[in-house]
Amino acid sequence: MALIQTLLTRNECDLVLQNIRFHLESGVDHIVLTDHLSTNGLRDHLTPFIKQGALTYIRQESHGFDQSKWVTHMANIAHNELGARWVIHTDNDEFWVATNAKSLKSAFRRRPFTNVLTAKRHNFICPESNPNPFWENMIYRRPQSFNSIGNPLPGKIAHKSAADLTIDAGNHDVTGFRKKRIRPDLLEVLHFPLRTKKQFTQKVAQGAAALNQSPDIPMGIGITWRRQFSELSNTGGISYIDENILSAGQIRQGLSEGSLITDTRLRDQMRLLNAA
Repeated sequence: MALIQTLLTRNECDLVLQNIRFHLESGVDHIVLTDHLSTNGLRDHLTPFIKQGALTYIRQESHGFDQSKWVTHMANIAHNELGARWVIHTDNDEFWVATNAKSLKSAFRRRPFTNVLTAKRHNFICPESNPNPFWENMIYRRPQSFNSIGNPLPGKIAHKSAADLTIDAGNHDVTGFRKKRIRPDLLEVLHFPLRTKKQFTQKVAQGAAALNQSPDIPMGIGITWRRQFSELSNTGGISYIDENILSAGQIRQGLSEGSLITDTRLRDQMRLLNAA
């Protein structure tokens, strides 16, 4: 059973390499990566994975941002060229885990009647002091995650490989199955969108600029980036940053009150990888 991962990235080379190592170790068989205008020599860093036959590299030169089109193209490569049985769609800062299984891949076995698996996503808070690597210190999250505009954080999807599918923007849904048969409780996504104030501010500005150069993309797509960039332009800051970079005292208080919980799954796995 071939499990294929798609990964859409722009810069953040160190994070991309950690994401790739984590998912290959977790049971992903091959990664299809689209590099959107990276300027940090990412292609050279990916060469070992390409030579090993573990990664397919695509360079995307558009200054706009058509995530649905690009991810759908990667899903087609997974289906038509790589013999995918299942496909997961990820961003740089998302690390997929199986809820009650030893490996990610084992969650996909023996699912003859299911063609879509939904994955609950957890946003991790950023400690005020967060030296590299981020995963050593980012081990706290809220029991229920919300996006920057206060709505419950939408999950992500994995799906059985098939022809003529379309992946929606954000990787939150897939269309094209005659009938979707969904299983919701097998997968989780550990999400680390805010690792430093500078990193997050750059990501918002970069994302909003790309959306502004995509006139065919509906305004409802990328609404979080658009609103955060508007806030940044109007106030010089982003409230999401202030609410999610916490001091040691705030973390202790959150743990005591139950508004934060400890989740060391990524840290533990990365320690094992680095020790190997």
